[in-house]
Amino acid sequence: MSDAVQAGEGAGRPPGPGAEAFGHSSAGRRGRRGHRPGAGALSVLASVALAAGLVASGVPGAAAVQAAGSSGSVDSSGSVDSSTDSSASSTGGSDGSGGAGDSGSTDSASSADSAPSEEVPEGLEDFYGRQIAWGPCEDSQQEQQAAQGHDDAGQEAQQAARECATVHVPLDYDDPSGQTIDLALKRLPASGQSQGSLFTNPGGPGDSGVELIDAAEGYFSEDLRQAYDIVGFDPRGVGQSTPLECMSREEALEEVSDESTLEEAGGTDALEGEGQEPSPDVSLVEQAVQEGASLAAACLEHSPVPEIIDHMDTQSVARDMDILRAQSGEEELAYLGFSYGTFLGAIYADLFPGNVGRVVLDGAMDPSLSMADIQYSDAVSFQASLTSFVSYWQQRGDSPLTGTAEEGTAQLTEFVQGLKDDPVPDPEGGRPLDDAILANLLGQLMYDDAYWAELATALGPLLTDRDAQPLAEWLTSMNESISPEGDPDGQGPQDSEPSPEELEAAAAARANAPAITAINCLDNPVQGDLEQWEAQFEQRAEISPLFGANERAWSDAFCSGWGRQAVREPAETRAEGAAPILVVGTTQDPATPYQWAQSLADQLESGHLLTAEGNKHCAYRQGSTDCVDAAVDAYLLRGELPQEGTTCALPGPGEDTGDAGDAVGPALQEVLDGGRQTPDQAAAAAALTSRTGRR
Repeated sequence: MSDAVQAGEGAGRPPGPGAEAFGHSSAGRRGRRGHRPGAGALSVLASVALAAGLVASGVPGAAAVQAAGSSGSVDSSGSVDSSTDSSASSTGGSDGSGGAGDSGSTDSASSADSAPSEEVPEGLEDFYGRQIAWGPCEDSQQEQQAAQGHDDAGQEAQQAARECATVHVPLDYDDPSGQTIDLALKRLPASGQSQGSLFTNPGGPGDSGVELIDAAEGYFSEDLRQAYDIVGFDPRGVGQSTPLECMSREEALEEVSDESTLEEAGGTDALEGEGQEPSPDVSLVEQAVQEGASLAAACLEHSPVPEIIDHMDTQSVARDMDILRAQSGEEELAYLGFSYGTFLGAIYADLFPGNVGRVVLDGAMDPSLSMADIQYSDAVSFQASLTSFVSYWQQRGDSPLTGTAEEGTAQLTEFVQGLKDDPVPDPEGGRPLDDAILANLLGQLMYDDAYWAELATALGPLLTDRDAQPLAEWLTSMNESISPEGDPDGQGPQDSEPSPEELEAAAAARANAPAITAINCLDNPVQGDLEQWEAQFEQRAEISPLFGANERAWSDAFCSGWGRQAVREPAETRAEGAAPILVVGTTQDPATPYQWAQSLADQLESGHLLTAEGNKHCAYRQGSTDCVDAAVDAYLLRGELPQEGTTCALPGPGEDTGDAGDAVGPALQEVLDGGRQTPDQAAAAAALTSRTGRR
């Protein structure tokens, strides 16, 4: 929900350092297949220019190349209950576009008394009175077969344990007897005695909860995985649920099949859309209005259920989640949300305070802020993170940046901006390193200071000698350090051509990338006019020259062009009568500033703040095993809250992250998945992913 103002900004899971850079979990090892064999180390970063968002294009073709997510389908042999939803014939998933269930035409839920009738909202009795029927996932069976002949039996068993389902919910909660849509679900059953379901959301908005479960070992501690059935779902309009699609599948498949797509998508032409230069008479803010209108029209044209564009708001997702709670047989919701997932959790608690169980919100957002407020705060926080990086580098003793940290930051900014007219050649002959590429790379690496040591080492020769080779080698080394399980030659997925299934998955992800826009524009009413938007844009650019002007796709201007009616006004969230809600905030979080966590904890009648000191986005599974992780687990497992005022320290650059060190966490993972990004920014992140081999 946070309108990522920063380059490639995302929200919602846990990252880690070192050779595992760009991730710390099995998610990283599973990897997306975006690699283009033979591409130069910097050339493959070409579309990162888009993630800088200097001109946020509404062109669907610039959406992320998100290859090969799990299909999550329930195999035909799965236990899909024969009792179908009476309205299943009208479901948006009946065309096969639905989620992790079977074909999507049969609801994986059977009639059951899942919740007391007096707690069921009027008109929704049929939805609440069913029970999810879990079955084996097709992707788990495929991974099982692929793993035959290799030694990683543990990973094979973990994947085989995952289960999938599809559930029908109303498209429009004001018309519950009307059309339905599909929600795709995946769960990792408890490895021990289960104490119930733990629902989760990885952030975005628009990130896949289904894919999160594939990476559960990096997101959730062993104790949580032992005690809970961990459940993820793709929110309405996202991924394997009934999707928003903003380009034809044929067009998307053609783009992801073309080896040159990443570089072409990252070129300056793509910034303006269709290779057309913008009119010099049209301001950037006016362009945003036009781009919003153009993208919305494309989404209406290509979505299997065009009406989904008006029903992807967070309040509707929260209502979906309460149906899922009831169909899981849970009287109360246990929930762990990251970043945008905290906004979802807060909205849920406000709508259903009596159904709140043990809820933890990590990397908190403030529901009372307007879109302009969010963007201003993010500009300030990302600039602060950049200054912290420069300060660290100067204190290390090998930085060419002189003076105070602020002065050094100004020098770094000047160098980056100078690359616009004088880019550094790619040592491997690809596209030169320009200002947009480097600004986006810096923005992405502000999410976690675990990468700052390597970043500083790679930047030194670039700043002193205009030598990009160390930077290219560092990115390449992170790619080559990954040897996925089940890969006998140790070359990793980046050295093989993607399969047709992977290309199809990548095409679907690209067509679906603008989901973030639909969610943000429905959650944030348009405020102001062209003159005010221009002034706000200039103010943010002054605060943070590299990052502050990089989020127009979430701006009031873009959403005014998008043209859909927002469903809520910014307002404090009280959740009166709810059980205690643990809010976790990180003091130097660039994407969800610490003051947002403070504010949310104060707003919630039962809010309880846990503070983590560090330069990271989100705190759980970020290396504070004995403090943050212990506190979160204690509440989710036993209902024990940390003492008021508890503050934990997160590891800094080069410090040990403990058992979280090899897992991909909420922050950078979400960035690489395309969360909180425009379609163009997501394409840029995909290029960076192809260089690192991480998702």
